[in-house]
Amino acid sequence: MITEYDVISENDVVALKARVNQALSEGWQPYEGLQVSVPVINGAAAPLYTQVLVKIVPSPQSEEEFLVK
Repeated sequence: MITEYDVISENDVVALKARVNQALSEGWQPYEGLQVSVPVINGAAAPLYTQVLVKIVPSPQSEEEFLVK
């Protein structure tokens, strides 16, 4: 079950990697894939890299409830 949701965005992919790696060490998990948008600002491309992160805790339901009998 997802218990927390966060979005990290950076204009530099190296900075994004550092922030995502830090979040991973704190128990966050990537959710879906990396998103890249490239808006044009004042005639120049300005890439924005975004990663959604979630914290997941196991469901309180036991595994046996899902076994086929």
